[in-house]
Amino acid sequence: MRKITYIISIILFTFIAGHQTLAQDTSSTLDREDFPPVRVAEIASGCLVTVESVGLPYAGFSTLNPFQRTISEIGGTGFIIRSDGYIIASPRVVRDSEILTVIHDGIEYDATVELIDEYYDLALLRIDATGLPAPKLGNSDLVLRGDPIVVMGAPAGLERTMTYGFITNIRDFRISGPRGYDGMLVLDGFVVDAATHTGMETGPIFNSNGELVAVLSRKGVGRGGAIENISYCIPVNLLAHLSDQMIDAGKVCHPWLGIFPYIYYTRSLALYMGIPINEIDPETAEAYDVVGILVEMVADTSPAAEAGIVRGDLILRADDVLLRTIKDLEEIILNKQCDETLTLTIIRNFDIKYIDINIGNKQEDYGNIYFAYGRVSI
Repeated sequence: MRKITYIISIILFTFIAGHQTLAQDTSSTLDREDFPPVRVAEIASGCLVTVESVGLPYAGFSTLNPFQRTISEIGGTGFIIRSDGYIIASPRVVRDSEILTVIHDGIEYDATVELIDEYYDLALLRIDATGLPAPKLGNSDLVLRGDPIVVMGAPAGLERTMTYGFITNIRDFRISGPRGYDGMLVLDGFVVDAATHTGMETGPIFNSNGELVAVLSRKGVGRGGAIENISYCIPVNLLAHLSDQMIDAGKVCHPWLGIFPYIYYTRSLALYMGIPINEIDPETAEAYDVVGILVEMVADTSPAAEAGIVRGDLILRADDVLLRTIKDLEEIILNKQCDETLTLTIIRNFDIKYIDINIGNKQEDYGNIYFAYGRVSI
């Protein structure tokens, strides 16, 4: 009996000692410095700035007491995009500001607004400083769904906050734009699931190597649950293209034709209208369900109007590329530069026409479109 008791004691002692060793080994692998978001923050947080704006609403006076001046203070997120003092921030923060301040590493700088782009919802600021820590740019074309990301920002005046999440989807989405509906289409944009808050607009998003891969654009709309954390993001490759234009050219090209496609156009409607369409899918050897884009309206003073495109035209091809969806044409347009020529193959009154059209800038050429409120033009 004593021998059995002795053996049980040895077994219990060995189990407890091994359990303690395992616990010690486990805890040693969870050091703070080894946690990926912490490493990313140490690498990338130097580019973050806090933007503070002071405005004078209502002409600078209270409507209740004309002798009392009223001010509004807004804070938000910004980040250094180039080391010579250029900063990306949200137009919401800097618009109509009387006093604009950028805080970086505890130092306050007077900032100026170089450019506000309403169609991509970005603002470019400039401060008098050089040698600033700009982030290392990643390649958003290599980002995959499920990749871990760190979102950084300065909501509610809190400097260098960070949240952790994942790329949950890669899809196209449209930014609301200055009119609330007709902004630019972002091809292969990112959807991330991470806690974001008001004031984190234009917050930089980093991969596990501390490389900038996207910028926070807007939040998803929903009630409760994880959907409150769903946010849409502009990929860094597009951001770099836009920021280069903002800095070097002083404006951004928003490629645009100025047509409003008829979204209910179908092959059945085409046959009813008597439009001869015989395009065959080479993979299935069957006729396409939908071919071409039917023009419902044309914006006044737009490139399409100047080129002679009219309501009822069926755009069959663009630069000899067969069009099956509205996105097909919009993607071709977005890959063009302003003033570049695009050749359209159009069916009008059973005749085929070839029209050369110069790509316009949506921000500069937008005509009288009040009749098309709530519609998207391309």
